[in-house]
Formats: sequence, C-alpha cells, structure tokens
Amino acid sequence: MDWIDDVREYTEGVVAVSNKQGLYGYFDHTCRQLLPCRWAYAQPFSEGLAAVENHDGRYGFIDREGRVQIPFEWLQATWFQEGLAAVMNADYEWGFIDRMGRVQIPCQWAEVDDFSDGRATVWDADDHEYVIDCEGNIISYAPS
Repeated sequence: MDWIDDVREYTEGVVAVSNKQGLYGYFDHTCRQLLPCRWAYAQPFSEGLAAVENHDGRYGFIDREGRVQIPFEWLQATWFQEGLAAVMNADYEWGFIDRMGRVQIPCQWAEVDDFSDGRATVWDADDHEYVIDCEGNIISYAPS
C-alpha cells in the first residue's frame, strides 16, 4: 500500500489512514475501506464517534457510517473519554462536549487533558494547573 502516508491508532475495529494527498479515511482490520479519504485530519474512533477536520479547518464528529453527528464548529477536537471530548472554540479556549454535542464544561481553559477516572487536568491562561470533575467543578489547584 504505497499510497498510505499516515496511519492513526487502531480503535473500535477501524483505523484512520491518510493518502499521499493528505486526506484521511477509515479502514477495517481487513484493509477494506469503510469511509473514503476525504477529511483533512481524522482522530481515532472512541465511544462510537470520531473527530474529523473538514477542508474549512473545522472539527466535527462522525459515526462509523460517515454521518455527521456533531457539526463542524470547533477549531480542534479530541476523542471521547468517559463520555466527554475536549473541543477548542473560536477564542482558542478548550472545554468539553458530550456525545450529543452539548457543551458540558464551558470553553475557558488554555490547555486540557483527557478525562480518566472522572477527572481531567486543565490549565488556565496563566499556566495554573487544576483538576476538574466531569461536571467542571475544580477538585484541586496546583499553582505554577
């Protein structure tokens, strides 16, 4: 397969692959193409959805059939962990959405990590580190 340029993580039975033109699509474990290479960037599937970047530089989320489930309105997006995905708004601030695309934790952070065991580490614009729960409540604070 000399047309492959990049291969992402294999998750949920599929892998995102880019072609020599830099467009991403998805393939199954038998190398059968499930979704054509048409996205500018693609994250691995998690919790049934994958964040993909369109040609306008916006991220949204698709399902395994390629149907848009969450509109393309984010500057960046990660994968779902514990029902939440980190997204960056037009002000370059991070927050978290649920699988329906609803903002669960407002975009107010300069940097974020994924959720694990009901908690995520986040940083404000002054590089102060916080740990928040899945509702956005601050659990702990570590000044820099």
